[in-house]
Parts: sequence; C-alpha cells; structure tokens
Amino acid sequence: MNWSDKDIAFIRLNYQAMSHKKIGETLNRTEASIRNKCWRLGLIEDNRWTDSEVELLRDFYEKAGKTAPINLQGLSAILGKHKTNVCRKARELGLDTCQYRKRKPEQVYSRSNAGKRKDIGDTYFRSNWEANYARYLNLLIEKEKLFKWEYEADTFWFEKIKRGTRSYTPDFKIWETKDSSPYYVEVKGWMDAKSKTKLKRMQTYYPNTRIEIFGAAEYKELSKNKALIAGWEDPPPRIRNR
Repeated sequence: MNWSDKDIAFIRLNYQAMSHKKIGETLNRTEASIRNKCWRLGLIEDNRWTDSEVELLRDFYEKAGKTAPINLQGLSAILGKHKTNVCRKARELGLDTCQYRKRKPEQVYSRSNAGKRKDIGDTYFRSNWEANYARYLNLLIEKEKLFKWEYEADTFWFEKIKRGTRSYTPDFKIWETKDSSPYYVEVKGWMDAKSKTKLKRMQTYYPNTRIEIFGAAEYKELSKNKALIAGWEDPPPRIRNR
C-alpha cells in the first residue's frame, strides 16, 4: 500500500505525541509498518541511553516520589526521547509509576500536594513541606533577614562515578546577604539509602559546598509558627475506608 502525502504529514506531526500503535490505528495500518515508515523518514530516535540520561531519569522519578504525578511529556522533551521510550526505560530500571499517572491530576495532587503554587511565583514544588519552607524563606526576606533563594538551581555531577548515583540536585539555594556565598538546603522527611549516598559523594567531590538538612524535627518546629507564615498549607486529612 502506497503512502499518501497526507499520511506522511500526519506521521511527522504526531510521531512524538502518539505511539506507533495509535498512529497505526488512526491510519488503518500495522504498528510495524508505522515504525518502519518512521525509520525511513528519519524520525526514529536513537534508543541507546547514556549514563547521564539514565541518572537524570532516575533522579526525576525519585524527586517526583511514589504519589506525585510524573510529567512524561516534560521529561521526554528534556531527554529528547519519545515518552514511550522513556516509560519503557523506567520500567526496565524498576522506576515505573504509571498507575499514578492514570489518576486524575487533582486526585494525585490531593494526596501528594505536588504542584505549582501561585503565591510563590507559580513555582512547582514536590510537596507541601517544600512549599511551606519556601514561604518561610520569603518571610525572612520580607524581614530583611535573608537576601534571596532559588529552587533546584544547581546540579552537582560526580564525574568519576560510572553507575548508580551520579548527580545531586539540592532543593534550595540560599543567599543570606547580597555578597555572601550561597549554601544549600535539602528538605527531607526521611533519609533513604540513595539520599545518603548522594550526600556522602557531595562530601567527597564538593567538600567546600555547604548543605543543610531540613528534616522532620526542623519542620515540626517551624510548623509551631505557621500562623505567621502567609499561605501555609496543612496536609489534607487522610480518607479512611469504612
């Protein structure tokens, strides 16, 4: 069967957003024929993954967390790979959380509180802990006790590490004054093995970089003054099955 210009135009327009199977169903063709045509048109990507790409994929899924929505479209754009390929690689690495993407966004948000906050520059935070800590920093800025902060501003790479944890992106980068050197704060409710590894490697590769952990004890102490922090959000009540 010959390919019409209209069919080819449809493939070029949708090959990144749709799977080969979906395109085939739309054009009444087999999935294999669509894949072959994409290859002939030079649209098939290189399916090989570099160590840096794998580490970025791992870090993205870890940051999102088990109950946070995975933005496959955004991650695919960053990696320059089709989202089907990204999801497949995540499954191979044991990172897949597709079941959470099937929920409605508002349902996911209500459990994880991951999402953008309009009162904090429309910044996307992965938890209400991070959002509340950012509001606390803004309060310090208002009181002229802090100069500025940035969220996930820098990524530190462990160049000699070829497998496993090869990079680290702290949550907050903070300047106490205009002329002071910045330091970093990680908002962490609990410290898993990978997080511990990242911090140990930071001590080895970047010994002069100051990193502070804002953990459960610190957050509990901060929450005692939540009435003073504009926009403070409490976690939603747990819904128990009867």
